Amino acid sequence: MAYMSEFDPLWEDESLMNIFNTEAELFGNPLAQLACIADCAQSSLNKPTDKLFWCAGCEGSLYPFGGHIAHHSGALQASSLIVHRCLARMHRMGVIKGYEETDFCEPRIMPIIKKSLYKTQIMRPIPQTSGACHALGKSDQLWGLGKSYPFGGEDDFVYLIWIKKQCCLDAVRPVLLSY
Repeated sequence: MAYMSEFDPLWEDESLMNIFNTEAELFGNPLAQLACIADCAQSSLNKPTDKLFWCAGCEGSLYPFGGHIAHHSGALQASSLIVHRCLARMHRMGVIKGYEETDFCEPRIMPIIKKSLYKTQIMRPIPQTSGACHALGKSDQLWGLGKSYPFGGEDDFVYLIWIKKQCCLDAVRPVLLSY
């Protein structure tokens, strides 16, 4: 386990989180959030916009990187946003590495999440057993149909997170194997 939010003192404290992520104040204004409409449209087509890194697509705002969701349209949307925020938080902490187009063999630390590297698949309470995985920020209006219990059901969601990796073999550099 690389990260557990239970042991992160900033996860449940927005004001303390904003001290370490000062850009949250910049992206919390209505004009910056208006730009997220484009990210919602692109994410729904499974092509989230990496340049709008402060947006979480149709899920809402990515900032602050905490576990408190002030506004949501349902438990599935809120849980999906929590997954997105947790991934962004781990990128900021340097726990997760990512790939750029020029980084073919070695991942590098990316303090800002690259949303296009990730896809998610719901595993619980009702698993997604068919169809394609969905991009971060994709609207849950279609993929979320029938994935949660409407009344008196379990609100513990589990997601499988897929990350795109660049793999390569270098004909010039020898590969050292150790056992």
